[in-house]
Amino acid sequence: MDATYKTRFPRSNPLSHAHSTLNGIPTPRGRPLLGQATRCRLRRPSEELAQAERPGKSEKFSVENSVSSMIEEMVLMSDRLSARRAGLLATLLRPPSNPRCRVDLLRPIWSDEAMHRAYNLILLIQTLDDRSPQLESATIANSLEDGNAVALAAGYSALHYEDADEIVSCSDLLRTVFVGLIELFGPAIADITATTHLIRLSMPALKRRALVLACSELTVDVLQFAFPRGATGSISMTLETVERARARLTLVITGGREVPHEERCGTAIELAALLDGELSFGRMSGGCPFAEITFPCAAGVGVVW
Repeated sequence: MDATYKTRFPRSNPLSHAHSTLNGIPTPRGRPLLGQATRCRLRRPSEELAQAERPGKSEKFSVENSVSSMIEEMVLMSDRLSARRAGLLATLLRPPSNPRCRVDLLRPIWSDEAMHRAYNLILLIQTLDDRSPQLESATIANSLEDGNAVALAAGYSALHYEDADEIVSCSDLLRTVFVGLIELFGPAIADITATTHLIRLSMPALKRRALVLACSELTVDVLQFAFPRGATGSISMTLETVERARARLTLVITGGREVPHEERCGTAIELAALLDGELSFGRMSGGCPFAEITFPCAAGVGVVW
């Protein structure tokens, strides 16, 4: 990647966050600094078990209060939505229809990410409600919006898996979620174009979920913070191989600003860690901000060279 600078966040063992991932949950009055969860000392499993058996009262109450406050604010925000946009939110947060689909409950990152995603989707739908009020008679616009929401919800739902190690196609779901977010929420924010250049990549279902949700979170951050209202710009997503056994997902912002450091969400780091990958931010030589995740991929597994 040709860039004038780049800030990297190193790989870490995602299981080491088993008792600390709630530290990354945003509070109603602010979101955590990117990398907050990785600044803690990595403990051995025996240390984690000992810590889990003797939690400090202040830490326990702090986490519980943070989650409780966040849920309260989410309820208050959703109550302010119009009936139509509340329906969109329900569509996006609907659980998968297949009861056999699951996620590994031993990985708290999934519940952490789900809380982040629900919170951010409410904020985006609230923006949609405030800036793009729709009349019941606007049937074409309503149908397009409903169709985008259904397609995006189907993309999220498809990330649930029965077998974490099953090799599944990744590229189509990446495109569905990335483009779906921009087509649904972009018009209320700015004149934003989405472009994609993706190789065909297959990977284990667990890692596909991590990659797509990391891309989703980075895209949501861009929608919320990178474009002034009414601006014109684009977000491009590239998935490419950089070595025979490594791939790179890159999001580049054109016509917008870099997402402020304090607004970057901590769960993207942990999702990258599930991929044994690295999350980094920087600027292209022309000045356009970018975010990228570089991660290993099995040579020859679903990759078109």
